[in-house]
Amino acid sequence: MNSILVIKEKNGVKIASFDGINRFNSVVSQTVKEQLNQYLLEPGSKVIFDFEGVKFIDSSAFGALISILRTSKEHSSIFRLCNLSGELKDLIFVMQLDSVFSIYDSLDECLASIA
Repeated sequence: MNSILVIKEKNGVKIASFDGINRFNSVVSQTVKEQLNQYLLEPGSKVIFDFEGVKFIDSSAFGALISILRTSKEHSSIFRLCNLSGELKDLIFVMQLDSVFSIYDSLDECLASIA
């Protein structure tokens, strides 16, 4: 599968976002996991996943995110989430994953937390 993520870099931080996709589901979760893990394998790397425009997320996507977070911890890298819609934040809270992931309201806030 071709890249479904746009990767930008700012101050040494890789910022990933979907390229025209608003559903994070089983169709794309494996590809997202592979693409983000390749950056997090390098110790000390920093990756932000920007959820701007994402309207839906399913259980396979949550599994991918947990796997990505595990990779980041195993390789002493940083993985953070930002720009989650209110509904996605609520879902993360209900699933009690708000204490597992570092989540920020905006990309700027997320970048500032890493600096």
